[in-house]
Amino acid sequence: MAQHLPKEIFMGTQVLVFTWVNWIKLPFFAGTGIITRETVVTGFWFLPVIPLGIWLGLWMNRKMSEAMFLKVAYAVLFLAGLYLVFDVQPGRWFRS
Repeated sequence: MAQHLPKEIFMGTQVLVFTWVNWIKLPFFAGTGIITRETVVTGFWFLPVIPLGIWLGLWMNRKMSEAMFLKVAYAVLFLAGLYLVFDVQPGRWFRS
């Protein structure tokens, strides 16, 4: 964020970094039993949604101004920080 990259370059870089990091984690997850037959089947159920997510991400990136993109990015980073520091999970607030 501090390098003032255009939003398209920033998001493209994020996609590549997260893709490689997740590929590197894959054998460790398989080795510890986190990846099971059930999780693989669940993942396959979500495959049809991937093109929709790609389209939505591209659409939002094209429609959003640089200023709005920065505001949203900082808000998401702030919320992620809260989650990591305080284990804040807003989903719990809505469960009985």
